Amino acid sequence: MPKTLYLTIDLIDRYLSTKVASRKELQLIGISSMLFIKATVSSDKEMEYMAFYLAKNGLMHYQLVVSFCPSLIAAAAVYVALTYLGRTPIWTEILEHYRGYSEEQLKECTKMLIKYQMAAKDTKLKGVHLQVFEHRQGCSCAQFGSKK
Repeated sequence: MPKTLYLTIDLIDRYLSTKVASRKELQLIGISSMLFIKATVSSDKEMEYMAFYLAKNGLMHYQLVVSFCPSLIAAAAVYVALTYLGRTPIWTEILEHYRGYSEEQLKECTKMLIKYQMAAKDTKLKGVHLQVFEHRQGCSCAQFGSKK
């Protein structure tokens, strides 16, 4: 559910940045966005949980939040998860089209997400890190920091 909510908000934000909508239309836009997200969401749970984990871990760092917009952070988290899990091709034309970013545009944000992930085990915010770190349904997030 949280993924659907975040993606729905992102889609609504993207739409409203290009069009003006009346208050009455907002509910229709929201429902339409949610239905679109549900219809297009990948069923790759491992990738989904890892990307969600990376994004949440990154959002604990002020520098990332002020440097990149939420849609770029989300796209970079998906890119890092796909890379780590060995999915090929990593960034397809379809992902580029629907996320709105090229691999080159993701580069700096992905570097920061990886840096924060690698440093996560040494964080002073152990409770927050463990809450974010908990993985469900066999996600390999636990091994992420140790893989070379």
